[in-house]
Amino acid sequence: MSELKKMRVVQYDSQIIGEFIDWLGSQGRAVCYLTGRNPEWVQWPHSTERLLAEYFDINLDKVEQEKRQILAELRAGQVKP
Repeated sequence: MSELKKMRVVQYDSQIIGEFIDWLGSQGRAVCYLTGRNPEWVQWPHSTERLLAEYFDINLDKVEQEKRQILAELRAGQVKP
């Protein structure tokens, strides 16, 4: 299954979780993780998009490649919008 299709399949759940993460931020809270060596809590350093992609096992680099491929095909007239 393509990464774009995977994104469509999880779109609803991803939206709900993303809204919750945004709400956390508006409440002065953040998603954190526990480091390994000298355990301490550290704020998640990446975007919500990256966190959701990791959770749903979606490769954002492949998503970008697929989008570029679709655009190239549209420009070449190979795919109708």
